[in-house]
Amino acid sequence: AQTIYKLGTNSEGYMNLKYRFRSNLWATMPATACRTFMPMRYCQSDWNSAFYGCSKLEALNIIGECTVGYHCFWECSSLKEIKGEIWALSLSSTTDMFYHCYALEHVSIKYLACNISFRNSPLLSLDSFKFIVTYANATSPKTITVHDDVYAKLTDETNTEWHALLALAAQKNITFATV
Repeated sequence: AQTIYKLGTNSEGYMNLKYRFRSNLWATMPATACRTFMPMRYCQSDWNSAFYGCSKLEALNIIGECTVGYHCFWECSSLKEIKGEIWALSLSSTTDMFYHCYALEHVSIKYLACNISFRNSPLLSLDSFKFIVTYANATSPKTITVHDDVYAKLTDETNTEWHALLALAAQKNITFATV
């Protein structure tokens, strides 16, 4: 069963929340951050819509193994950083997991087994993409859809660090695309 603990509110009106379901997930956010805050709304075994619509959520700290769900960060437009690792091995779809995550700069996803989209995340770091590609499940072809700005970096041969990611991805049967 899922459990939500309110750990307290600080002087700026931020609350510390601890969620527990198969793993520990910590979040610090304004007390009025979430339009809907219903972890496990559609699921039995993961965090399908845990932070759906939390437009003021800026950072998340994952402690231990964490498998999140299909729309977990949908419309988290202020989310900049997810510390820790997201495990995506059991997910069959992650294409909308980061929908409207405009501020996202860092995320570490391990065992990616399906396509994923960061089409709304122009600030996502090279280190994030390297981690995702390096630890992807290489059993089948995958596509990572990225923002136009990211795609421009990837395909710019003079931007050697970003361009090298294409070769690493090809070894894992991963392609990058843009919309």
